[in-house]
Amino acid sequence: MSQFFYRVPNEWIRNKPPDVKKICTCFLIDETRGLGGRGITSIQYITDNCGYKQRRGFSQINSVYQSILQGLFDDDMLSLIKGSHFPPQNISSAIPYLVNEDNFDVVDNFTKLTDREFDIIIRNNSNRNKENLLALYLYVKSFYHQSPCPIGFCQSLETVKEKINISRYSAIKLYDELIEKELLYKYHVGSRQITRGGQDIRENVPNVYIPNLGQSEEELDITYKSTVEIMKDFYGVSEFLPFMKNLKEM
Repeated sequence: MSQFFYRVPNEWIRNKPPDVKKICTCFLIDETRGLGGRGITSIQYITDNCGYKQRRGFSQINSVYQSILQGLFDDDMLSLIKGSHFPPQNISSAIPYLVNEDNFDVVDNFTKLTDREFDIIIRNNSNRNKENLLALYLYVKSFYHQSPCPIGFCQSLETVKEKINISRYSAIKLYDELIEKELLYKYHVGSRQITRGGQDIRENVPNVYIPNLGQSEEELDITYKSTVEIMKDFYGVSEFLPFMKNLKEM
């Protein structure tokens, strides 16, 4: 059975910071639409499936998702089905919608967010940092290419923390969780020697991360090696020195 996926525009993923709540809302809209682009949702359904507790009335998180839906209607990504109205009377009121495919569906420059990934990172995850977790995962995945030359993700922690708007420590913890959840593979590349402040020092180059999409060991190895070759050219070295941990070679 094929896996459901929503095509997330890379423009949304690489915004600073990415609008994760909008991405999750569109995923749920796409997941529940049926033939002819028609579907029914509610504020409660969206908040529940994004892992938020309900609040009475339209305060706090409910109003955030109502505003996101309003934006989708305003941008003509969704239309109300005749006879319905928005905003709804309460959080559980049905919102019948019609997907405007020309504006909602992305045909190029996108990254797939599968139902498995959404369930692991968002729907079935109690971690309070899960939105940052999804932001980092999609950011990494958006730079992964399988053909013609497979390339993994090798941006620095400094770049990642700026793009996702998180601390360096948080980025490391999020990477660890994605690896623990078997969504990413991590490879140490090594180090290089540079001159800084008149002194020769050794520093590690960024790790390589590869999304777990069911590749074989051979495919993963090819991706890792082709990524390292690109990194050698970028850093101007013929080979990397051994990886350093606590200033010691590993």
